[in-house]
Amino acid sequence: MEGQDLFSTGSTPTKRTPPSREEWRSLFASAAEFKKIEPWRWIRETDVFGVADRQSGEIGYCCIMGELGEVFGMAVYRGTAGLQGYEKIRTGQITPGGSEVLFCQDCLFVSYDDREELEESDRRLIRDLGLKFRGRNAWPLFRDYKPGYFPWTLDRDGVLWMTDALQQATEVCSRVARGELVLKPPKKGVYLVRIPVGGGGTTAWKEEWKEPAPGAERAPAEGPVDELRLRKIRQAAKQTKAAWEVDFFHVPVPVFSEMRPYFPFAMAIVDNDSGLILEMHLASIDSYRGEFIERFLACVEGNKVIPKDIVVSSREVAHLLGPWASHLHTEVRVVKKLKTLEKVRRELEGRLGGA
Repeated sequence: MEGQDLFSTGSTPTKRTPPSREEWRSLFASAAEFKKIEPWRWIRETDVFGVADRQSGEIGYCCIMGELGEVFGMAVYRGTAGLQGYEKIRTGQITPGGSEVLFCQDCLFVSYDDREELEESDRRLIRDLGLKFRGRNAWPLFRDYKPGYFPWTLDRDGVLWMTDALQQATEVCSRVARGELVLKPPKKGVYLVRIPVGGGGTTAWKEEWKEPAPGAERAPAEGPVDELRLRKIRQAAKQTKAAWEVDFFHVPVPVFSEMRPYFPFAMAIVDNDSGLILEMHLASIDSYRGEFIERFLACVEGNKVIPKDIVVSSREVAHLLGPWASHLHTEVRVVKKLKTLEKVRRELEGRLGGA
């Protein structure tokens, strides 16, 4: 992350607006006050509460880490999607520390680390602000985690939201310590949420128990079905009893772009019986849906074979390919695990990881 502009200098050609020096200072001061009370001594990681973002109104769900004495800090999970990602980690659906965390975690994060664990750009920012930290687990490190993207520094919106979240977390945790507040919800599925009230630069906050907003609806299939092309495929290709395993997944090797490094999607199509790889394709986060439909159809056209079954383990894959499979008179089956394709995935990740 070397070479990033850490202070705002007027207009910027990118979509990311960097924080000002004063905004960074306020964030570090808030982080220092939060660490001073050491809330992990009495707050559990499951004691989640919310802080609304002043700019967007979205709820950030705060999870304080440190009760196990390993990682000290706080994650602010963005909205319902972020909260759902947290739940996958908490319930063991995704292993903490594994590469899959990078593909589901949607949060702003502060941790308190040793100096050696910070990157030079982080240490330079602290020096430029005239700040000093000493000792183990004393150096604040801020990161933005977005599904499918490389962990990155905070932009201005992230700095402002994290500053509010730390200040409100300090307030909430202090009240819990004094016995003035209990984070146990009055009913299942609600969270204590701190909400700013008033206008402008108000510092007034109210709180209420709220259910998370409904989750985002599933994205629609990519464009209309090309019935003419599918008719030609049915005429040229042979209907068989073959079963194809199909999946797409993030590759845990970042691709560097002008804006922010991302983890590309890989699509794989494997013959279930022979284990033969019929198709392998990499695509960016922005274009993978349309590209994967195209590669699937091209695979059918190239092999002149229509499989009897398309076997998938993801509802998203089934949703994406379903309309096209229906016109090809083939069935999409959702299973828990794709045994043949999983081997291909592990081999691909092993090769790329060792590159």
